[in-house]
Order: sequence, then C-alpha cells, then structure tokens
Amino acid sequence: MDYRLGNKVYIKLKNQFTDLYYGGLRIGDLYVSNAGDPTIGRISQNEIKNVLNASCTIIDENQLVESLSIENALNDSKLNTLIELNNVEFTEEALGRHYFEETNNVGGSTNWNLRDNTGNQIIFRTSSYARFADHFVPEGSGKVRGILTKFGSDYQFMVRFESDIEMNGKRNAPFFAEDFQSVKNNVNFVLPGWSNIVEKATKLWKSMVYSGNGYAEFNTTSTTAAENVAWLVSPKINLSGYKNAVLSFRSAQHDLKIDSPLNTLEVYISTNFDGSNIAKAKWIKLEAKVPSLSTPARQFISSGGIDLSAYSGNINIAFKYIGSGKDKTLNGAFMVDDVKIFGEK
Repeated sequence: MDYRLGNKVYIKLKNQFTDLYYGGLRIGDLYVSNAGDPTIGRISQNEIKNVLNASCTIIDENQLVESLSIENALNDSKLNTLIELNNVEFTEEALGRHYFEETNNVGGSTNWNLRDNTGNQIIFRTSSYARFADHFVPEGSGKVRGILTKFGSDYQFMVRFESDIEMNGKRNAPFFAEDFQSVKNNVNFVLPGWSNIVEKATKLWKSMVYSGNGYAEFNTTSTTAAENVAWLVSPKINLSGYKNAVLSFRSAQHDLKIDSPLNTLEVYISTNFDGSNIAKAKWIKLEAKVPSLSTPARQFISSGGIDLSAYSGNINIAFKYIGSGKDKTLNGAFMVDDVKIFGEK
C-alpha cells in the first residue's frame, strides 16, 4: 500500500484544478458536467502517483482524531477531518438492515442515521463498494470514527473500515417515545392520549406525512386569524422509578418570514394537566432549541437534552404554537417529531 494510515502526503498542484464543493476543497482534473459546465473530477489513474506523494512521516491517527458530540460535529470547520462520535447508536429504521441496501440506494450509497441520547442525528453513509456493505448494522451503542463530509446542507459521516464502528454497549432505549409514524397525512392531529387544543382562533395542529416520515405540524399560512395559539399535549408520562430523566425532540420549520416571539414554537411541562383544560393547569416553560429562519426548510434539528430531573410522578409535555395568519410576516409552519424521554432505572 502506497498510502498508510497517518501518512503525510504532499500534493503537487501544478496542472491541477480546485474548487470549493459544499464547504470542502476539491483537487482534481477538469471535466464538463452533463449541463455543459466545468467541474472538478477525479485524478486519472495514470496521474495519481505524480500528484499524491507519500512522505516518510507517519503520525499516529489517535493524535489526529478529534472526539466530538454530534452537535459539535455539525460544523463546516470539521469537514474532511477525522472525528470520533461517542455514545451514539443507529436509529430504529436501520436495525436488521445492511449497511448498504439497494432499496435505500441514494447515489450509489445508503444513508442511515446515527443518534445520540439527546436526539441529535447525523447521516451515516455507506458506499455499495464498501467491503462491509453487505454486513448488518449493529444494534448496540458505542463509538464510530470516520470522516465528516457534506452534500448540500446535509452533513454526512463516512467510516473507512468496519473496525471504525464499535457498538458493544446496550441501546439507550427511551422509556417514552413517539415518532408519529402511525399518523395520517394532512388531517387534524389525533393519537391516543394526545390532546390537540385551540387557545386562540380555530385552527388545530395537523398530522403530516412527508417522504414517508410522519410528524405533527402547525401551519398558519392558510389562516386569516390575527392570532393563532394551539397546544399539542402528550399523554401522561410517569417518571416514577427513573432518575435523571432527559427529554429530547426534533423540530423543523418551513415558510417562516421572520424570527419573532409572535411566531414561534414553545415547549412546556405540567404536573397537573387534566387532559382538556389548558388554562387550569400550571405550565412551566422548558428551554429547548427550535428552528429559526436560518434553519434550512424542513431540516429537523434536535432540541438538545432537556433536564427533567427536578420532576417526579406524572407529567405532560406540551408543544405550543403562536403565530398569525392575518399578519403575513408572522406566519409559517413548525414541525415536531421524535419525542423521547430517557432515564436511569
């Protein structure tokens, strides 16, 4: 092998071309795209050894790798670097499946998702040419080491060998989870135990299915009310028997015009909600990360881990939407998905 792990390599740039591609520098030959535009492509097999020259310097990769959370990894400054993600696991749809599957073929590779215990996710991408492409995705939790790349607005994580994946720990299973995969598309939201309540105007939360993913959505763009306020409240969740409970969920936006407290998504907790009367219950606002105008449309982001350790017994979690249909600058939509609560027995 001419290029070993940790091998310092010199790149001869003469007669090569460069561009910036989704935040990363590409070096290669000049090609013409199908649209007739110039683009950077792979260096020819005959030229590769003239361009890439391996030195005698080899650095231990443990000195090169950076250990990061998924949240901190989702950053252009980490692109094309060796990183390690700890305390992660594959999401449920990948379990029992192969790293590459023809039924999930996206440009010659398969995209699954890695998740941490605060709900952050990142795409895990495997080429059909990978030596482990036909192996099964592991069910446990652990760490993965690989290279961070980007396509469009999507960060994608790719490992080099199957040995980069160490998933020997137990899955971090939530004791409450709702992924909304059983909902119907574009109807008023209904799920057993959940409450869909209007506080101002008449519009309710709706359930939606987009590209096979079910979620809850409140969208004011088709309304004319001066103010819309509606609550989507979880069933009773019993925290008894669990320590250090942590809530996480994912949310997204589309068609927002401005960032404003008059057009926003808020999250609350109550210990005395009776299942129907919002006004009679005491609600405490929880600090959570929610999408803003700068978040790409329909891109779900994690709330982060929300500490519920101060609470015990039965609770309800509520998602409150505030917006206006009459003032077109104060409308748009917020989407909620993957509500989970983790805890220690």
